[in-house]
Amino acid sequence: ALQWYRSWNVSWNDPAAFFGSIASVETSKLMPCNQSDSVMANDPTMRRHVAITGDLDGVVIKDGVYSARCDDGFWWRAP
Repeated sequence: ALQWYRSWNVSWNDPAAFFGSIASVETSKLMPCNQSDSVMANDPTMRRHVAITGDLDGVVIKDGVYSARCDDGFWWRAP
């Protein structure tokens, strides 16, 4: 199945033409990452995330508490 992608060339394709940008999403309809009942602010969940993935760049550790790194308050951006 991966053979089809062997000839993939990003300069020939523009998937962004088919999707809106993150800026087009109404953040009023989203839960902020740092809200207390958000999974992104859940210390045990984020510790498990780091233990499984090793992704220390995706979390913020403040006073020993782990939370997701959401630079704009809503989105966790994958590396």
